[in-house]
Amino acid sequence: MIGVVVFFAVLWAPSPRAAGPQTTEAPKTQQSRPDQNRGNSQRRAPWWKDAEAMKEIGISGDQSKKIDDLFHKGLPEAMAHDRELKKQEAELHRLIKERTVGADVIAVQVDRVEAQRTTLNKRRTVMLYQMYQLLSADQYAKLVAFNERRNNGRGNSFR
Repeated sequence: MIGVVVFFAVLWAPSPRAAGPQTTEAPKTQQSRPDQNRGNSQRRAPWWKDAEAMKEIGISGDQSKKIDDLFHKGLPEAMAHDRELKKQEAELHRLIKERTVGADVIAVQVDRVEAQRTTLNKRRTVMLYQMYQLLSADQYAKLVAFNERRNNGRGNSFR
């Protein structure tokens, strides 16, 4: 479950920029939660439910609900992919630790791990895009500015 938490943690304060390479790195501690303000124990709502963001960006209650529905609709499948990722990572670590197989077997297992990671990242990117499509061009520009300010210029997702 922690992997899905890390996967979705970036959704809480994404930096919506032009699509390109992205990173989903976040602290991987047992206390990590998607609704935590990373680097701070104070919780904050996801950007589409955060009162300050909603006011500044002009997100309506209906838009917020539609975005939240998209998020929750994708969560069960993302969790399933995350479980498979963890399973494949555990197998890779076991193989590496035991040191009894050839490099070709390790390469195949790395492919399995990275395929799952790619699936999660792809799902996240598509979901964010669908969320952004629910915003007007003006709201999207305001979201970009809001997140730049909130993150002190540190981008979280799209670069």
